[in-house]
Amino acid sequence: MANKQRILIGCPTYGQNDARFTVTMFMLAKFPGTELMQVRRSPVDVARNALMEYALKNGHDYLFMIDDDMAIEEGHPAGMLDALIQEMEKDKDLGVIAPRAYKRTTPFYPCVFKKRTDGNYDPIDAVDKGLVDVDAIHCAVTLLRPSILEKVPKPWFSFERVNGALFSEDIAFTRKLKDAGVKMRCHTDIQVQHISDPILVDRKAYETYKQAIAFEGKEKSPILRP
Repeated sequence: MANKQRILIGCPTYGQNDARFTVTMFMLAKFPGTELMQVRRSPVDVARNALMEYALKNGHDYLFMIDDDMAIEEGHPAGMLDALIQEMEKDKDLGVIAPRAYKRTTPFYPCVFKKRTDGNYDPIDAVDKGLVDVDAIHCAVTLLRPSILEKVPKPWFSFERVNGALFSEDIAFTRKLKDAGVKMRCHTDIQVQHISDPILVDRKAYETYKQAIAFEGKEKSPILRP
């Protein structure tokens, strides 16, 4: 795809990076129209807000956030970014799109959520289903239009406590976007990996964990509760 868009690749980063992240970033930085910005050693909500401010102020068409504990090991990272941009270009109402990513610690559930009638959230376990509408989603490897920021007040990213439970800054942010009418989707055909210790967390890790829990006769519900 001949890209004419200005894309900010924004990275909240905390120090020494894993080699798999470094390789991913090197490949992404060569994508046409990209600019790289890192916010070092800041709380993640502060870093994300700084990236948003910069993208909005400098007229970037897209902000592609990638955290420093992520890797793209299935296909070429630039090819994945291109696929996400193509979906955005086809649907001007689409404000946020992200591939499948899984929680880096047990129970490794998908960080892609549907809201329940009781206000809680369930992970969406969809694979190879194309684009799926979501009510909240991770920002670990995520493409956003900076223009959506006009729909929600500052601070855009912040940790929020609701009914005694703490929401992470990205889930809290995307919940607010959904409430403001912003269209958000997960591209379930694309998977990214969470760099954990020592494994890469993806669907295989999630399925292995579920099988182990079932074998032990335990039940653990991966419901995200507000």
